[in-house]
Amino acid sequence: LHTSWTKSLALIVEEQGISGLYRGLAATTLRNGLSIGIRFALYSQIKEMLEPSPGEKRKRASKGGWESLVAGAAVGAFTTVLNNPIDVVKSRMQADSQGGGKSAPEFRSTWHCITAIKERDGLYGLL
Repeated sequence: LHTSWTKSLALIVEEQGISGLYRGLAATTLRNGLSIGIRFALYSQIKEMLEPSPGEKRKRASKGGWESLVAGAAVGAFTTVLNNPIDVVKSRMQADSQGGGKSAPEFRSTWHCITAIKERDGLYGLL
């Protein structure tokens, strides 16, 4: 049982060495980079598609901002779906490192984790 983050940190270093602190870092970095990239690429495009033409803008009395809300929700949904495979890899790698020192971690790297999941569970294992 981990009673504090400092004890958790010490236990990880003791059982796995300094490299244990970085397990899943590549998968996490890839996941976050993809998430930000998808949001950056799609948000303004979706918002533009939803906004009325310049002539319609003048006719509108109120600006409710619903375009921003819908664009944000759509981008959030796209990001979740497109990021899920790498999120599965990240979660499996992080769970793999919590073996309590009983055995060596199953996955050697992010790529090894991806290929192992694909071989064992097929592509559906990444969903």
